[in-house]
Amino acid sequence: MKTNYEFKTQVLTHWELYVKETARLLHVNTGYPINKSLTKVAKFYDVVINEFIKQTIYNKDALLSLGIYNIYLTGFAKELGTFNVNKTRRCVYKSILAVCPLFRVLGKGDGLSKKLSSVVVIPSFRKVINEGMTNSYLVSDCIFRDYLDEISDPSRHEKVYIDADSLRSARSGFKKKHTVRVANYLLHVHKVFGYLPHIPNESNFGRLYYRCLNLQGAPKELRKAALPNAIEVDIDSCSNEFLMRQANKHGVGCNYLKLFSDEKASMRVEITKKVFNVDESDANFYCDFGTECECDSKCDCKPVTDSYLKIIKQCITSIGFGARIIDYKDNAINTLLQNKIHRARFLNHEFITGYSSDMKKITTAVVKAHPELHDLPYLHSNSGKLSSSKLMAYQFQHFERYAMDTAFSGFDEYVKLRIHDGRYIEGMSADDLNVVKRRFADMKLTVSVEFNNNLKEVAHASNV
Repeated sequence: MKTNYEFKTQVLTHWELYVKETARLLHVNTGYPINKSLTKVAKFYDVVINEFIKQTIYNKDALLSLGIYNIYLTGFAKELGTFNVNKTRRCVYKSILAVCPLFRVLGKGDGLSKKLSSVVVIPSFRKVINEGMTNSYLVSDCIFRDYLDEISDPSRHEKVYIDADSLRSARSGFKKKHTVRVANYLLHVHKVFGYLPHIPNESNFGRLYYRCLNLQGAPKELRKAALPNAIEVDIDSCSNEFLMRQANKHGVGCNYLKLFSDEKASMRVEITKKVFNVDESDANFYCDFGTECECDSKCDCKPVTDSYLKIIKQCITSIGFGARIIDYKDNAINTLLQNKIHRARFLNHEFITGYSSDMKKITTAVVKAHPELHDLPYLHSNSGKLSSSKLMAYQFQHFERYAMDTAFSGFDEYVKLRIHDGRYIEGMSADDLNVVKRRFADMKLTVSVEFNNNLKEVAHASNV
């Protein structure tokens, strides 16, 4: 008689393999009961993988390819707690990492200054992290795990509705890996909630930010893909307009600022060419990632002119709000221009030295004119002294916020997304849009209106 034997087998997941083996090692090395060891190790694994998935979006691709991540280590020990064996109290985090490490610490950060720690993970755990990135519910939990109260209460977060199909379609055309990664995160969250939860975070300086993942801080091309039917309205050269107004208000003569105000586009191009020693026809002037190309080889990216111009624009803006034109480690310009030769060319450029001098005069006048702000603690440096750059940022951000709120007063129902110096609107009639433009004109501000067909209109204050 023939007998058929059926073998029932089940593939163990990496989670199960790791938890069971690590719990056994924890039990053998410490004497902690095996059932309790299983519970401690399971929680350790979940907490750790949550942090890695949460922080992946903010890590550089060059480091990720080597298995190096920047994460917060400071919360692990507190969240996981301790356990007692033979009247000896042990740290769960350190004990588990000692018997079966998932990662090795390369450089430890500072929790007080919010500095991330650099760690390198074992190859098998890298695979688990990558697999976890495809789970919409896991990604959403990782992102919002510290803000469950805000997410569960509709009155404590805003709902931003996007066109997921449009974003999914556009994703394949994004050149930067970071942009693709942000798009993936947004699509995961949208799949779970049906919208993007935006948790408001009001700054003392006047701006409205959003906590966690949000569309406000996403690249512009991604915002346009997520809101394909929206019209973008933003103030043209908002920071420069603010500085010009301060100069005029306080009677400060600023020839270089005025030159830049009149010739912004040509000045940026001229400085960009001098700093990077290239022009638009240069054969090597390619890849829109600036000095850190993420491509594997020469690529079909758009000319890097736009990215280099963006860097120069950011450098000039930073000077307007306190960045010094001397070469030292913590200077904002050093962060933007990491190449020493490029940085030296920028700092020694004739226009930049003159522009910086103008900024110092404006800043001195503004600080002197507002003694009522001098005692605000958030405008002080770590040493307790008044920070002139923080005071300038405070004044600018309140100017920016007032202008946007005034122009769009009564039209909140059409606002899909708020950015600092602009709005994405949908469904607003042409007449209502003209009202908004007239309000900006009354404030003597020029705005750019970019329609969903990529047509752009500049509404000058003088001709609205």
